[in-house]
Amino acid sequence: MTLVSIVIPTYNRAELLMDRALPSVLAQSHADLDIHVVGDGTDQATLDALRAVSDARVRFTNLPHAIYPKDPHANWCAIGYPAVNYGLADARGEWVGALADDDAYTPDAIENLLAQSENADLVYGRTEVVGHGFYGEWPAHAAAFTDGAYIMRTSLGLRYDERAWEQGLPADYEMRHRAVTTLRVAYTPEVVYRYWPAHAVPPVYA
Repeated sequence: MTLVSIVIPTYNRAELLMDRALPSVLAQSHADLDIHVVGDGTDQATLDALRAVSDARVRFTNLPHAIYPKDPHANWCAIGYPAVNYGLADARGEWVGALADDDAYTPDAIENLLAQSENADLVYGRTEVVGHGFYGEWPAHAAAFTDGAYIMRTSLGLRYDERAWEQGLPADYEMRHRAVTTLRVAYTPEVVYRYWPAHAVPPVYA
């Protein structure tokens, strides 16, 4: 099977991490996974919860808490991406994706993405925006999909620009723009990601 790395950045949300995000990865139909939870200086509750995880596919690194801009919008654009970048740099799989600690994969997400990966550098699918509809369309553009809805080839060495906020851009949007304008991109119409929005959501399909 194809080894796929999944990076889960986390900060002080042990309950959501353990009840939603991590179980959705462990339950994937594609079982050959390298799951790296990366703490952004996360709390003791998260450390204690992860110590109790016995699945050998799961590893954990707790980094010092990153320094972020104080402006609320700039903070939102930047927060969490040093932890994601650390995980991307340390990925062991042929493919890598990132999952927020308060969201979830659908059970066949990785299998469905890999099914479209033969001639692609990045594959994305649709997102269920819980309570709002669905998100994700083809052809690809930077706003067509969400972060958790794709995997990319680890060998590309793509990273998030942690200073994209200086351009007024969220780091995830900036990275997706780079990806869709430079990479071979493929698509699956399957819903691969469930996103619980914490802020206002973009327009979604009914």
